[in-house]
Amino acid sequence: MPGLQGALQVVTHSLPLPIQQLGTAILGETCYTTLIHDVSPTSACLRLFLSKGLGLGIILFGSILKLPQIVKIVRASSGRGISLAMYSLEVVAYTISLAYAYRRRLPFSTYGENASLTVQNMAITLLLLYYAPAPNHLVRFLPLGPSVQHRIRLRFSAAATADDARRLDVALAGTLMVLCSFILFHPTLLAMPLLSLLQATTIPVSLLSKVPQMQTLHASRDPGQLSSIVVFAQLAGTLARVYTTRTETDDALLLWGFGLASIFNAVIAAQYIYYSNGGGRRPSTAASRSSILPSLYSARKEKADDDDSDAYDEAGSVLREKEMFNGSAAAAATTIEIAIDRGPSSPAPPMPTPTPHAAWRDAPRRDDHKKSRLD
Repeated sequence: MPGLQGALQVVTHSLPLPIQQLGTAILGETCYTTLIHDVSPTSACLRLFLSKGLGLGIILFGSILKLPQIVKIVRASSGRGISLAMYSLEVVAYTISLAYAYRRRLPFSTYGENASLTVQNMAITLLLLYYAPAPNHLVRFLPLGPSVQHRIRLRFSAAATADDARRLDVALAGTLMVLCSFILFHPTLLAMPLLSLLQATTIPVSLLSKVPQMQTLHASRDPGQLSSIVVFAQLAGTLARVYTTRTETDDALLLWGFGLASIFNAVIAAQYIYYSNGGGRRPSTAASRSSILPSLYSARKEKADDDDSDAYDEAGSVLREKEMFNGSAAAAATTIEIAIDRGPSSPAPPMPTPTPHAAWRDAPRRDDHKKSRLD
């Protein structure tokens, strides 16, 4: 072991100065000297090294975390299965948390991914507004006078197209995002105590942002355009952030926020797995009727067939009686005409036997019909 340590020290002592400065900036002078320069690791420095490594990995992966979701929405030209409310609330929570961490000068490895995730969440929100089935008409939520809102509506209703209304929604939302971000990051426009209060509110806001997505998955029972990469990467990221926040900072607000977000992300991941495998699908009415109550369904069908058979037999009996009556009447009329032509002295011919009509001969008999049904 001493021989290995001495061989490693030969390498670490000859590292270029920029690498030494970078290592000192990341680990601190004490841990860099103990862990890298002297190759004499301690438990505290090992935990810090692991936390910094996880943090930098999250930052790098976070920069492309939601790109699969963006690509999926653009390719499908649809945001089906994705909650607009969830991403809108995430934009609020991520922007406040990013401004809070930046202005408190926390280590960049503890919040660096928030910068790219905030931008990606903003892009997804704007895409959901643009590809919405119907315009959201965000102008009605602006604190503008009735006359100003009326002029804006007249200006964009003249085109009489839903695409123009969607573009207005995207423009208003983008402008509002930029304006609010500028206020949050500017120390003279928003005092630090007020920003700390807003950071405390991001915990319930971030948790509530997950509820619409849970409701959307439960209602549709279909992930739709929701990206599996984003779902499971978010879960892994929040779990890793629990460790890095606990190791590198003493900020209870961030720790509780990441811990509760991990629970909610785990619920969404479980829903995705369950509904992706066909769980919770509602069966069709005919299938449920024949699968749940097969005996009752078949009994009702047999009864309906019996009723149809009885009605058919009764119609055949009426037809036979009618044809027999018509045949008897025609035979009687023929006999009377012959008697009139022969005169009173001529003997009357015998009554002809009525011949049943072809329809009467071809009419199905009740016994034959039941026999065929039995066969």
